[in-house]
Amino acid sequence: MTSGSDLSRLRAVGPPSDELSNEPSDKQRFPLFVGQVLGGYRIEGKGGRGGFARVLRAQRLIDGEQVALKLLRYRHRGESRREAQLVREGEILSSLEHPRILRCLEMGRAGPWSFLVLPWVEGYPLSRVLGKGPLEPQLALDCAFQALEALEHVHRRGIVHLDVKPDNLLLDQKRRCFLFDFGLALTREHRLAERAAGGVKRIVGSSSYRAPEQETPGAVLSEKSDIYGFGVTLHRLLTAELPQERTPREDLASGLRALLSRCLDLDPQARPSARELRQALHELEAIFASGERANG
Repeated sequence: MTSGSDLSRLRAVGPPSDELSNEPSDKQRFPLFVGQVLGGYRIEGKGGRGGFARVLRAQRLIDGEQVALKLLRYRHRGESRREAQLVREGEILSSLEHPRILRCLEMGRAGPWSFLVLPWVEGYPLSRVLGKGPLEPQLALDCAFQALEALEHVHRRGIVHLDVKPDNLLLDQKRRCFLFDFGLALTREHRLAERAAGGVKRIVGSSSYRAPEQETPGAVLSEKSDIYGFGVTLHRLLTAELPQERTPREDLASGLRALLSRCLDLDPQARPSARELRQALHELEAIFASGERANG
């Protein structure tokens, strides 16, 4: 795991200007505001928010580039475990180079705030549209292929994401789909260290998308844990619904149902790899493209 000493790797960039009170009201839970300069970045607006961090849109003052700042949420600021988690995410993202992964440009600290600097993408998480119904089949297929290509790259580097879900797939205006939010990700070294210490001693991942082994403290987590989350995600993209008791919907094409069932297998070793899954989806591409939903 990342040690407390690794926090020194966060570059000190000086105190933020015009910081608000450390005891904000209930309506001001995050004491940063539009126009404030944090290090070399001017905050311009809000982005997304997760369980322990949130994203702000900012401008890099040195060149005017639009970027995203990922910071700990107010209630987690100063927590050593969360600080270490943010550093680990920055280190992982800095090591990845793939067009569908938002690489960490910089890790910084300004006053009490630790943050990651990421490219800003004008888009929305896929979860935002699922309340209105499923994606059209070709778009679902396009997003699936792009996400799997990103996962292949991540897995080749010995990294597991552990939180694959529609919330963490970002679609931009050019129909490019990005895998993001590596806040729970673990490298091979992290997993070996935790396995030697008896395994991950906490439940990790989002409840509807995490693999059974992610719900068992001490269990071995692997790339196949991500495949389970991807299987649930693809089912939702195509139907707007979660699979019931790991069983794909009956009105999906039979080949697709069989593939999703493999992804959702209780046995991690029975699940396909990201590469195998991508190849199998290519074989079913005609079904997606034609929009067929009947049994094939």
